[in-house]
Order: sequence, then structure tokens, then C-alpha cells
Amino acid sequence: MTNQPQTLNSNMILPQLNADDSLEGWPASLKDLYTFDPSTSTWVPRTPTTHPLIDPVPVNSLAVATWNVNFMPAYERSRLRAALDHLQTLISPLAVPCMVLIQEMHFNCFSALLQHPWVREQYDLTDVSPRTWENFGSNYGTVTLVPRAWAGNTVSVFRTKFKGSRMSREALFVDLVVPVEDTGALVQPEEPEPEPKIIRIANVHLESLRGQGDPARIRQLKSVAAFLSAPKIYAGLVGGDMNPIAPTDARLRSDLVFGMPGLSAMSPCLRRKQK
Repeated sequence: MTNQPQTLNSNMILPQLNADDSLEGWPASLKDLYTFDPSTSTWVPRTPTTHPLIDPVPVNSLAVATWNVNFMPAYERSRLRAALDHLQTLISPLAVPCMVLIQEMHFNCFSALLQHPWVREQYDLTDVSPRTWENFGSNYGTVTLVPRAWAGNTVSVFRTKFKGSRMSREALFVDLVVPVEDTGALVQPEEPEPEPKIIRIANVHLESLRGQGDPARIRQLKSVAAFLSAPKIYAGLVGGDMNPIAPTDARLRSDLVFGMPGLSAMSPCLRRKQK
């Protein structure tokens, strides 16, 4: 027997599960977004569900960039600044907003992220310190940069902690509402208002290494797939570091019904890591 869709509130859409289903990750709570206030030179929280009403803009197309910073080598702040500078040269000419997914950001790097002029001007952030990571105490984590142009489109931000992870891995989700376009057609009084469409974007860093990491990645991505296919989610996308280092990783996209037949974002990455 299938349960009804479960929601913590009207702005968090959770998967539809059977009674015996179990997911590797589950959201703890809704998170804030943070926006830069030039009048005070500070990053201030802006709760997606309670911030002053901003009319959502049409989302006809979008771009997504992802970057694993690698927390282990030295000069982590300088490397993050260089990555952001490079991303700025790639993203600024685009005609559409681009969401940026960052993985393995060392906790020492937040100052470099928060002080970057391009980030301050163009983006809201899911995190401004490691305290908002579900795995608080880890040396590194994920951060998503949400284009400021989508300030009125962002309806929820939440994290799921992968409970079986030995490396403090988690998934970070951002939900964007796509307003229904006014076609000019007359709506009959008895007809329901068309519901806005929700696009869900996940930022992940799946379990590393062979051995116990191989089945862990399957469980973790299965959990992400459930959230991306939850009721009322119009479209979902997952990006980040999938660590596709095992033969079984090559089948994950098709096994979990990701994307369209014949398309897999993991394939080029898998070939690269196996060379």
C-alpha cells in the first residue's frame, strides 16, 4: 500500500514511498538562502518560504556548472578564488542564468567565497559557514550558488544526510518554481488554476573509493533519484562529483531511470577516471 506524498510543509516536496521503503537520505529541515546586502557589507539570511514576495521570472532555459575544489591540497582559498574567476569568464557571456554547484569546499574557504565580487553581485548562497552543513564538523562540504535573477523562483532549500556514509557525504537540493505562462485563454470558473511547475536541482558528492564506496554510491544516488522524481516535481537534475570509479557506476543512470535513453552525464566522467 502506497502512502500519500509526505511533506514537512507546503514548500518541501518529499518522495512518495511504500511502507517498507527506506532511503539513504532524508531532509532534516528547510534551509535559508543568503544574499549579500551592500548597505551593511554582510550576507543576510533570506528564508525562501518567508522572504518578501518577489514575482518569479520565467525560466525558459538554464545552465548548470559544477566544480570539485579538492579540499586536500594546500592553498585552498587561492584555488577557490581561481576557480571562481575562471567560472566568471565562462558564465558571464551566457544569455541564461547559471547555477553553480561546488563540492569539497574546505571550511577555510568560506571567506574567499563570501568576499568574491562576482559572487556578491550575482548570486545567493545556500551556505555562508560550515554550521549549516548536515555533517557539521566535516572538513569540507557542498555549496550551491543560486543566480540572484532567480530570487523570486527559489521556494525551498534542504539537505539530506547520507546516513550510511563513512565520509560525511550529503545531498543539497534547491527547488525553483516556474510560473505558468499567461496564454490569454479564458479559464472557466469551474476549472482549477494551473499549478506552477517545480524544478529540483541536486548537488552531490557521492562516496569515494572502491570497496564499501561502491554499494554506498548506489544507495546514495537512489535516494537522490527518489527526491528528483517526487510528486509535483516537474523536472529534476543532479550534478556534482559522482565518483564513477567502479564498473557498476556505468549502469547507474539507466538502472535509476535518469534522463533520456542514450544520454548520461556520467559517461564522459567515467571514461576520464578510467584512463
